[in-house]
Amino acid sequence: MAYFDFITGYIPRLGAIAGCTEVEIIQLEKEYDVLLPAAYKEYLRLFGKNTGQLLQGYHTTADQIKRNIGCVEFDLVNTIHSNSFKVEPDMFFFAQWQGTVLYFRCDGKEDPPVYIIETFDDIILYKNSFTTFIKEEGLGISS
Repeated sequence: MAYFDFITGYIPRLGAIAGCTEVEIIQLEKEYDVLLPAAYKEYLRLFGKNTGQLLQGYHTTADQIKRNIGCVEFDLVNTIHSNSFKVEPDMFFFAQWQGTVLYFRCDGKEDPPVYIIETFDDIILYKNSFTTFIKEEGLGISS
């Protein structure tokens, strides 16, 4: 748990959590044709099927990724924007919260920055790393 050592003490308080197997993670990479970042893979091993009390209200489990992508695709067609935003093959839409989608790029970084789509004309660097996102949004710990 190199990336998520900070979470060890919180696990008993998070309730029912369940992770993905290595086979499931490989299947996810094949399905979306990406090489997932190491930090995200570690997250999936811990919370890929059930996040317990971590990130309540967010759609972040492996089975919800298709829904997150669907939100982006729907909004691209059904909202007014400049059409400058394009879904790139290395974008991975790992979370959604109240219709707002978060993603990172699968570009070789082990712990990539997290971006949030406020509108398709307003993409924001939300957190400097995926682990910072989990720490601050999931546990409420300031970095």
